[in-house]
Amino acid sequence: MKRRISLLLILFILIGSTSFANELDSIDVSLNDRATSNNNPNILTSESIMSLENLFKKLGMEYNWDPETNKVVAEKEGLSIVLTIGKRAAYINGNLYILNLPPMVSHGRLLTPFMLNEIIYNLDKEQDETEKH
Repeated sequence: MKRRISLLLILFILIGSTSFANELDSIDVSLNDRATSNNNPNILTSESIMSLENLFKKLGMEYNWDPETNKVVAEKEGLSIVLTIGKRAAYINGNLYILNLPPMVSHGRLLTPFMLNEIIYNLDKEQDETEKH
């Protein structure tokens, strides 16, 4: 009897978690209170990843990716980002930040952990506060 109850409990947990995961087709991501377009982040080892192209576009940044060196450089006035595909180091305005996951290429898309979005948002917020004082 205990075995049947245990099996039923496991079955309910598996069915419930599968149906919940299917409902998460997309996640709304915003930067400075503006939604990014068609992000559809993936979740990899419990870390959300998002499109670098969408992030750079929302920031108004021009970027270049060299597939031979795996280096991604994005720039606009007051903001510079240098990443290397497969490396966790991110240089933002010359300062080193270590990402939870390295940026990657998947199906021809450049992807980065959501953490990069958070770092940029916090830097922007700090800069705004500094300018106010």
